[in-house]
Amino acid sequence: MRTQDFISRLREARSKQLVFTNSDGATIHGGYHLTELKAASFDTVDCGAQKTQWNETIVQLWVPEDEENGEFMTAANFSRFTTKSRG
Repeated sequence: MRTQDFISRLREARSKQLVFTNSDGATIHGGYHLTELKAASFDTVDCGAQKTQWNETIVQLWVPEDEENGEFMTAANFSRFTTKSRG
């Protein structure tokens, strides 16, 4: 999925809460802050000279240690961030 497609889907589900998981599959508690949304393109060559290309959308979050007071961000709030970042 392209980054713009991801953002479009979020705009269609404005009232939904965004729940993220880390690389181990554990749920990130509410109260996180979105620090960056990156659209990255990779062109790689491995040790066998095999070339590979792919695109990724990278969501970077800051997660506070205090889990008790956090709420999950809504898709509408996330979409506002992405609109600001393009402006």
